[in-house]
Amino acid sequence: MKHIKLSRRIAISFFLLFLVFSLVLSVLFYTLNRRSMLQVYEDQLLTHAISIADAIDGLNFSGEDTSGTVGQGQSPSQGQGGQGGPGRWMHMGPQSAYLDLINEIAMSDIWIVDESARSVTVGMTQQPINYTELNPQAQALLEDVFSGKALTSKAFSEQLDSASLSAGAPVYDEEGQVIAAVLLHNSYSDLNQSLFGILGILGVSLLIALLVALILTTLLSRRISRPVAQMEQTATRLAAGDYEARSGISQGDEIGALARNIDKLAERLSEAEREREQQEESKRAFLASVSHELRTPVAVMRSSLEALRDGIVSEPERRQEYYDDLLVESRQLERQINDLLELSRLDSAEFTFEKSEVNIPDILEDAVRGKRRQAEKLGLSLNYEDDVKQYAYMADYNRLYQLFAILMDNALRYADTGTNVSISSQLTETGQLEILVHDYGSVITPEALPHIFERFYRVNADDSLGSGLGLAIAAALADRHDIAIEAESSAEAGTTFRLLFSAPLDEH
Repeated sequence: MKHIKLSRRIAISFFLLFLVFSLVLSVLFYTLNRRSMLQVYEDQLLTHAISIADAIDGLNFSGEDTSGTVGQGQSPSQGQGGQGGPGRWMHMGPQSAYLDLINEIAMSDIWIVDESARSVTVGMTQQPINYTELNPQAQALLEDVFSGKALTSKAFSEQLDSASLSAGAPVYDEEGQVIAAVLLHNSYSDLNQSLFGILGILGVSLLIALLVALILTTLLSRRISRPVAQMEQTATRLAAGDYEARSGISQGDEIGALARNIDKLAERLSEAEREREQQEESKRAFLASVSHELRTPVAVMRSSLEALRDGIVSEPERRQEYYDDLLVESRQLERQINDLLELSRLDSAEFTFEKSEVNIPDILEDAVRGKRRQAEKLGLSLNYEDDVKQYAYMADYNRLYQLFAILMDNALRYADTGTNVSISSQLTETGQLEILVHDYGSVITPEALPHIFERFYRVNADDSLGSGLGLAIAAALADRHDIAIEAESSAEAGTTFRLLFSAPLDEH
């Protein structure tokens, strides 16, 4: 199926809409204008009839009739004999020429009907008409005119063999009596010709307007469809993986809002792509680090086992040393594997903690108690100061205990012999619980501080005391409990790890 461009659709829609509007406008214009013109036509014809009736009031109706048409019930001899019959006869001498002149000036067919003699005098353009030949509607109109009314009617259309409009006006004598009626007849052909002329002008105007509208709608449709086409191209590039694509459209309407949303989507897709690449890079680095970290104890264990198997070491004391080394390396390997598994579980969104309402100072006290024997073996003093006895929090007891143990184990491992390792808890000005783990020992350089919570990171590359995963696990545990963790270190003040808890449970 061939797709029609949006601009063409818009142009066709606008053009058809304008075409329908033009047709409706033409019909309304014709109907209303015809009605208005017909009213004006009737008023003008009636005005002319009244004016002509007033102009011929002075005609002589008491003389010999030499050229008129006889009235109803009269003989030809009476029609030629002057004062015959019950009524007066219209004299057609010089007044007849006057009537023909009025007929030409008025540009209408003029009939004069004598009220008493019932005779019909017509202009030059019509054959003589007998009163008895008039249809009942025409005779009824004449009766209304003879009664003094001036009005219009279509009753004479049948008599005139064409659709016509007639206007009748009474003619009065000196005493104010109606003595005749003036009838003006005009065919509708003149009115229709005027209407058709106006419609022709209207049609030409509408045709020109349609051509202009077609041009304008084409330009307008292109302007409307251009940003849509740009957004379509942007979406196509995004679908193809080009997350740097942008529409570049800046408008204050719905199209502009849609373009901004597409650009925001592109930015988020770009950020997601960068994060994915970073995760991939971190995963590769992690796998490389894991391979390196596991390779060292495995290599030591392998070399020791090969030496024992090949009988290179025969002295019992040396053999015992090799066994001790194998045990140490196996424990180190086990610790690294356990730490890796722990990190893997913490990274999994499906791994959930069994959180419940706990008292943080109680967990911290339990962790300190568990590390006192280790401190004594290392010749260190472990001091604990608890200024906060109650701090309700939603946490996993075992995981929080593990967090405290990792920080204290790290402090005991790197503290100088004979120094103190202190653990303290206090409330900040905002009412948050703050726990500090402090020791005097190896100094963490300012360059290393931002990286100490990264996996397999060691301040000293030759350090073999840890797996390089303990602080990474601590950071993951803190994050899952909404706890901020940071470190400070200097030669004068020593090293301090700080845990800052969010608001206690009763304030959530």
